Amino acid sequence: MACLFAIALLGLAGCTGDNAGSQSAPAIGRAADPYQATPHQATSDGKPESAPADADRKLIRTARLELQTGDVGKASARVRSVAGEFAGLVSQENVQQQRADLTVRVPAAKLSAALDRLAEAGEVRQRELQAQDVTDQVIDLEARLATQRASVDRVRALLDRAGSISEIVSVEAELTKRQADLESMERRSAALKDQVELATITVALETGTSTVSDSSGFLSGLGAGWHALLISLRVLLLALGAALPFLIPVAVLLVVYRYWGRRNRPQQGESAPE
Repeated sequence: MACLFAIALLGLAGCTGDNAGSQSAPAIGRAADPYQATPHQATSDGKPESAPADADRKLIRTARLELQTGDVGKASARVRSVAGEFAGLVSQENVQQQRADLTVRVPAAKLSAALDRLAEAGEVRQRELQAQDVTDQVIDLEARLATQRASVDRVRALLDRAGSISEIVSVEAELTKRQADLESMERRSAALKDQVELATITVALETGTSTVSDSSGFLSGLGAGWHALLISLRVLLLALGAALPFLIPVAVLLVVYRYWGRRNRPQQGESAPE
């Protein structure tokens, strides 16, 4: 009985491998890569399915909007408000005094309208829009999920017919492996669908310069000269501070030398012959 059961389990694995082989997706050992290209599915009459219509294509839409504003805080609040208006959310936010970067997720169908509303938060400096077609990836992943679910169901049915402990242990190990592969593929599918359903907008906010400096005027030259003088004095003081520990011993030695020199001069004059 155990031998027959093992043969049935091996046959099930081989059958699953044959079904998934046409899609280059191994059913046992690891989850199939959802981004690996596979042939299109055939219809019931044997003819290949036609390519999806343009309206049914799956696109990952991303956009970038750079705005110049006088108040980054108010502009950031405006961006958050617009995200709420379009049933979206702010997934990432970094707000500073003069700059802010926000990542907004909105339904893909409302991307253009959301960009127009976000542009009202400041002066548009740059606006970019991109779209990545992932239709084939979605179709391939759905086909692999169907195959993997059927594989898990077959192993579960085989587990119900297991008799001995060794058979149960063997089938449960196989079921655990296939269930893990299925859950991994389901997470990939959910992430891909989320990217398709919600467009991603990166909003960069910056403050503009309100005053323009006169780089060639008298005041500008005077300020530059004063700045250079301060730098020179600072360098001089730093040099003096660095040399001071060495100048003190030299000064002491010089004083001692002059003192002894004065004392020796009269003695030499007295000892000289008349």
